[in-house]
Amino acid sequence: MSNLTKALLSSINYAEVRTRRLDNFAYLHQALKVFNQLSLNLSPDDIPMVYPFLSKNPTLRNTLIQHSIYVATYWPDPAKRIPAGSREAYLVSNMVPLPVDQRYGKAELDSMIALVIDNLQE
Repeated sequence: MSNLTKALLSSINYAEVRTRRLDNFAYLHQALKVFNQLSLNLSPDDIPMVYPFLSKNPTLRNTLIQHSIYVATYWPDPAKRIPAGSREAYLVSNMVPLPVDQRYGKAELDSMIALVIDNLQE
């Protein structure tokens, strides 16, 4: 590991990052759980990377991206390998990993929540 990498990693307050991610996950879950097709429960040792949101609306991802909300794509190639209409294809097309990282505050989360709910009503 380079000295620069060591310095960067040692400057992170991991306890604060953990708390912010857990708080952001809980905030999104409280607002969106009634719309989420996934049942989510964190164990005490979990630190979420994203809030996995599954909906019937395949345009949600693009709507969020158009509003400058970063939505990662974790599975770019399965659509080529899995049967259309399968559960896996549905997950690839409709699961949106909403960001919960420590850079997001309540204002950003509220905007994200509003976009998600508005998109579900279309």
